[in-house]
Amino acid sequence: MSQIRPVALCLLVHEDRILLQEVYHSGVRYLRPPGGGIDFGEPAVTAVRREVREEVGSEITEPHLVAIWENREKFILHNDQRHEIVFLFRAHLTAEALHELDVVPIDDNGIQGVAHWYPIHELVTHPTGVLEPAMLSDLLRQGNWQQS
Repeated sequence: MSQIRPVALCLLVHEDRILLQEVYHSGVRYLRPPGGGIDFGEPAVTAVRREVREEVGSEITEPHLVAIWENREKFILHNDQRHEIVFLFRAHLTAEALHELDVVPIDDNGIQGVAHWYPIHELVTHPTGVLEPAMLSDLLRQGNWQQS
C-alpha cells in the first residue's frame, strides 16, 4: 500500500553533536533524527514535541523549523512504498542527563531501539550509516540549519 505521510523530525543538538536513531533495513544501517507521524489536525510543532517525548523520554526546548522536504525516496518498509512530507525541526533536550549517555534508548511505538550522539563533522566527512532522509547530508554540510 502506498501512502503520503507527514512526519515531524527533530535535530536534537548538544554542543557539536546531534542525536540520531539507528534504523536497519535490508542490512543497511540508516541514521535518522527522532520523530514520527503527524496526526490528523495536529500542528507539526506539537507532533515533534510529542514524538520526542514518546521516543526519547524528554521534553525539548522551543523547536525551530529548519526545513520542509518531500521525501519520495524513503526505503520500503513492510512492502509499503513511503512518500513523506518531512517537517525538520532543531531543538535541545531538557533532560540534560541524556547528553552524557553513549547510547540513548528509543521507544518507537513499543519497538525498542537506540540512538547515539554523533559529531556533526564526522557525519559529513565519514558517515557510519546512511543519513535518512537523504537531504539531511547536504543540510548538515551547509551548516545553515544552526542559525535561528
